[in-house]
Amino acid sequence: MLRIKKLFSIFVIAGVLSSAFSQEAKNALLIANGDYSEIKSLSQPVPEGEELKSALESIGFSVMFVKNANRDEMFDSLLEFKNKTKNAGGIAFFHYGGHAVQIDGKNYLIPVNSKIDDEGQIRYRCVELDEVMDSMTGEANVVVLDSCRNDPFPNGKHRGGDTRGLAAVSLKPKNSIIVYSAEAGETAQDGVYTPALTKRITEKGKSIEEVLKEVRNDVLRTTAGQQLPGEYRQLVSDVYLAGRSSSLVKQTGSIIVTSDIEGDLYLDSDFKCHIRENGPQKIEDLQSGKYYLEIRSGEKKFFENILVEANKTLDVFVKSGGINLSSNVSGEVYLNGKRFGYVEAEKELEILKLGSGIYKIEIKSADGFIFTKNVEVKTGEKTSVQIQATKVMCQVNSLGKLTINGKDFGEIKKDKVLLLPNGEYKFSFAIGKQKPKEEKISTASKSSFEINFKTTKLAVESLIDGRLYIDGIYYGYVTKNRTFNVDSPLFEGTYDIEVVSGKTRNWSNSYISEKSYSVKLNNYKNDSFFNVDSYSWANASIGFGLFGGYRTVLDNDNVGFNAGINFELFNFGKMKLMFNYYINDNAESSFEFPFLELGIYLFNNKRIAFSVGAGTDYSSMYFPLNLELRINNKFLLYGDYCLKSNAVNVGVQYNIFRFL
Repeated sequence: MLRIKKLFSIFVIAGVLSSAFSQEAKNALLIANGDYSEIKSLSQPVPEGEELKSALESIGFSVMFVKNANRDEMFDSLLEFKNKTKNAGGIAFFHYGGHAVQIDGKNYLIPVNSKIDDEGQIRYRCVELDEVMDSMTGEANVVVLDSCRNDPFPNGKHRGGDTRGLAAVSLKPKNSIIVYSAEAGETAQDGVYTPALTKRITEKGKSIEEVLKEVRNDVLRTTAGQQLPGEYRQLVSDVYLAGRSSSLVKQTGSIIVTSDIEGDLYLDSDFKCHIRENGPQKIEDLQSGKYYLEIRSGEKKFFENILVEANKTLDVFVKSGGINLSSNVSGEVYLNGKRFGYVEAEKELEILKLGSGIYKIEIKSADGFIFTKNVEVKTGEKTSVQIQATKVMCQVNSLGKLTINGKDFGEIKKDKVLLLPNGEYKFSFAIGKQKPKEEKISTASKSSFEINFKTTKLAVESLIDGRLYIDGIYYGYVTKNRTFNVDSPLFEGTYDIEVVSGKTRNWSNSYISEKSYSVKLNNYKNDSFFNVDSYSWANASIGFGLFGGYRTVLDNDNVGFNAGINFELFNFGKMKLMFNYYINDNAESSFEFPFLELGIYLFNNKRIAFSVGAGTDYSSMYFPLNLELRINNKFLLYGDYCLKSNAVNVGVQYNIFRFL
């Protein structure tokens, strides 16, 4: 009977060994592309490929190592490898490190020195992954792609394809396993997967699946659960890269898992069971070794690294992580874009049952500001997070409209406290007709600010009647020597204040402060040709005119023109120095040269004036009465009556320019 059992054991061992096929032939092709010229170069693939080559050679592999290969060199090496493995059989191992991209669900390996100006050129200037699969002609085939990086074309050359990682594999060689350094559609970190594979690949007595489980565990641990390698299996028998150990007896143990959350339990990414909250779950017949234990609950992930020992039961407690959030601002709390609750200022909010990972915390205040902070949560730990806002005091004493970075915050009429996240801000406060006052701050410079939007009430006293303008904005009509109260308050600051009446200006440039402020305008200027007043002592101009009338001296109707200098003094005195040229009905002409004519205004304002006077020319004295009607600053209509000559003239006068 004992002899029968021994014979049976021998047959079982022989059957298992035969099922694994002859593995004497071990061939590998490693392609490492890093020295790119048209896209971002990579520093890791070549040195990682050299270390992997040494590891494979140490366990009996014949290795072809091709580095920084162009498209033709890649195709030549694939063809040579295909012929070699087809003749030799055994294990065919392929590893690629470098850039790759997917277009319309197909994956392409990118050679170095590939000039790609448009997405349509990729399929003609790169190597499709199916070409690699077609070259895998061993009895067992292992393909490893450490190329799941972001789209390497940052300038829009790769417009229509996916921008994250590689697509799921479609063409699979017989008896094969295909490995991505990150799951399909995801990206991988540089310098993580290949070193982990190199470390584990020389372990004797472990199948490729067991090796890849340990590599997966190492990658998850190194990246804090952020990178999960992807595998596509079509193996029909176990593959041992480093050979089998002499013992076929597996040492097993068990674990009892208790978790404070409910979810699906995975060991090395393999689903084991569903576990309830605080309900223990036993898993038996586990081969001794290290495992990556993970509980998935919706989008949450909780993990532990465990060590299973032979013939022992390990108690594992999986505890979720948490966040203790405090802030000096109240608002709605969002975790990774989903609303979680509400936090009150200076009070702590506890966020429980979180899986490990990086979380984006947002607080949305009542004023519409968003305060953001990223925090790493680890299972079994509570992380304290404090979000501090910058305090800004807007000081106001009048009703006005507040705008921050172009966003309307409505009208306020008293001091307002705002809590702001870090950033650059432009405050604008608008009152009445005046230009809004603006203030700019950067919250990165300090933790609190005071912004002064206070205003003052202005009273204006003018020396003339006219329209009141403040910094070019009209505020009403002012009566001279009477106080005018501006209808809306003004910000503290310097203003140009002026009263305008025709060509006359009365103004002041004043700094306005305090709660109320009175300004007496003291600057005066009169640009009118005709009108003088008590604020301008003299006015002189050169002019000419046309007239017509009746003169007894000529005893006939006449027409003519005149020219001369007009001088007005102190608003009531006048002087003329001019000559007249007359032509009567008989076409007889004469000149009149008054050397001087003096007059006194009996009445004088901007539009009409009446004066009496006396004058002399080369022949006699005369005594005129003069009525003026001012049309604008240069033209006037006038009528003269001379007492001595009983002459009447009516004319129009044009003043060329004023020189006083």
